[in-house]
Amino acid sequence: MSHQRIQVLGPAQRVISSDGRLTVTVPIKMRLGGIRQVKPPDGPPQLLTSLQNSLIQAHRWQRMLDRGEVTQIGELARQEKQDHAYVSRLLNLTTLSPWIVESILDDRVDDGIGVKDLAINPPMLWSDQCLPQAGR
Repeated sequence: MSHQRIQVLGPAQRVISSDGRLTVTVPIKMRLGGIRQVKPPDGPPQLLTSLQNSLIQAHRWQRMLDRGEVTQIGELARQEKQDHAYVSRLLNLTTLSPWIVESILDDRVDDGIGVKDLAINPPMLWSDQCLPQAGR
């Protein structure tokens, strides 16, 4: 069973833009409970896919940012000897919906789907996210 805790860290801020759109920002801290255990199948271990490796890398980098080990993406890119744009793009993988992450980890993603297909400008709402079809 998983538990969710949400802590509001401050008051909401409202901003009305010149075109009349309202943006409300609420500083929160969310903690999801439960543990997802991945058990290898019976038989020899299998190599991780490129997409799985990228997802793991992105979450490692996000943890470094969250813990304050680095404070900016540029600093992270220099430390990891990677291009700033590449690091930014990979960090977008940390915003994918849990069911897409599960599909990646369970290797249920079409072979033609790569990091760029999922990491470039993904929708922020999980309900708007979907796995693209290979070849599109």
